[in-house]
Amino acid sequence: MSSAGGLLPVLYRSDLNGGWNVGMRAITGSLLVRSGALSGCVLEVGCGAGAFAAELQRDAAGIQVFAVDVQREAVDIAQRLDAGLWLAQADVQRLPVAAERFMAAIALDVLDQIGVEPVLALTELHRVLAHGARLFIRVSAYPWLEGPHDVAFNTARRYGRHEIVALLGQHGFEIERTTYANGLLGLPVMLVRLLQRWGVMDLAPGLYGATLTNPALRVALGLEARWLQRRNLPAGLSLYVVARRR
Repeated sequence: MSSAGGLLPVLYRSDLNGGWNVGMRAITGSLLVRSGALSGCVLEVGCGAGAFAAELQRDAAGIQVFAVDVQREAVDIAQRLDAGLWLAQADVQRLPVAAERFMAAIALDVLDQIGVEPVLALTELHRVLAHGARLFIRVSAYPWLEGPHDVAFNTARRYGRHEIVALLGQHGFEIERTTYANGLLGLPVMLVRLLQRWGVMDLAPGLYGATLTNPALRVALGLEARWLQRRNLPAGLSLYVVARRR
């Protein structure tokens, strides 16, 4: 089994072209476009290698993206993109920015990470968002799927829908939308994760970024992105929440 967070560099290296990375960026983009929330200064916490922040900065007119990640390696890679971002190494629980600075904040696979206390993170995100600004959250879904994959990618917890909705509501956010994602290939992936959890199957790092899995993920997630422009998904490995700062 890989040590905690041992496969995070795989995500950083595949950020621009990996099938999961490209497909999930398309899904997040669909939710952002439908919400109409992008204007002014936009914050991405846990930006990884910066591909999504750079895409936003390039394609969304009239915004300035401020991107932070707690991992130095991720920030170093993001800086090489030269995308006009404001970049910093920072912890979501202690953001080096003024109160009510941003019109939107994006936290993809952040509240579920090892070392992140969700209450502290949401308190800080509430502080830096302007009144009425939106928060876009993605977390790993289904606590019963926790296993070696999560350890390898630094995931501390998985959430049920009601749990994450209640947590946001308790810390100053009004829920506008929830939906699952990463569902079309969900059943076979869930089976693999459960076999890993039960010790029947070992984690296979070579599968991440493999020649066959990348195109399949890109196609499946691309289809989901188009679906999510108008409708929600009832199940999936990831859970998105769109909320507004009260």
